[in-house]
Amino acid sequence: MKKSFLILFTVLFTCSIGHTQKVLLEKNVKDNAYSRKKGPNMKYFSHILIGYELFASPPDDKGAKIVYGSSSSLDIGYRHKFKILEFYSIGFSTEYSFSKYIIRQTENKLLPNTLQHDKEKLRFNNARLEFYNRFNFDKRGNTLGKYFDIGLYGDWTFATNHYTKDKALDETNMSELTVVKYTRLQYPRNYNYGLTVRFGMNKISLSANYRLSDLFKEEYQLPELPTFSVGLELALYSN
Repeated sequence: MKKSFLILFTVLFTCSIGHTQKVLLEKNVKDNAYSRKKGPNMKYFSHILIGYELFASPPDDKGAKIVYGSSSSLDIGYRHKFKILEFYSIGFSTEYSFSKYIIRQTENKLLPNTLQHDKEKLRFNNARLEFYNRFNFDKRGNTLGKYFDIGLYGDWTFATNHYTKDKALDETNMSELTVVKYTRLQYPRNYNYGLTVRFGMNKISLSANYRLSDLFKEEYQLPELPTFSVGLELALYSN
């Protein structure tokens, strides 16, 4: 009786271990198959992005000159990539784009008006959606490798501000500096769009944007600000 019970217990215990090992192996295979679909050079990949660009082209009129080196755009967002072929992918990104233009004070100044100030700037807060095509140039492992992107972006300008700063004695408030902020500006357009290109290697890329649309409404007859910007972009992810 004891011998029969011992044999039965041994058989049940062995079957139980074998069944457990089978489930674990199946689970690991599924997990590995799923993980192989996601990665910098896999079927699907996404990452955080940070970009900084300087405006580099001249304005369309001398009445809208800016201070180069200080007028810039900062972009923060999330980018998605879908691999179609070994050398070709498509994707999109959603971003917050913050642009500032430092207005140069000249005798020909027309933007946003002819008034002269010690310092003056326009700030644009945009929600951006970009669609792009990516072409890879090299053999690579599970990395982004060397690539060239070309795409189209669209901006929704949800907030614009106009700032002026003047050193002048205000005897009423007993101050020597006057800073004015104008909000809810009527002359900027709510939407604009343009082309974007990038040449990158893994996490760092050289980027450029070219705005195709006008920033200002036609009825205000304001000169347009520079349309071209160039800078660097950083992809944030862990390998």
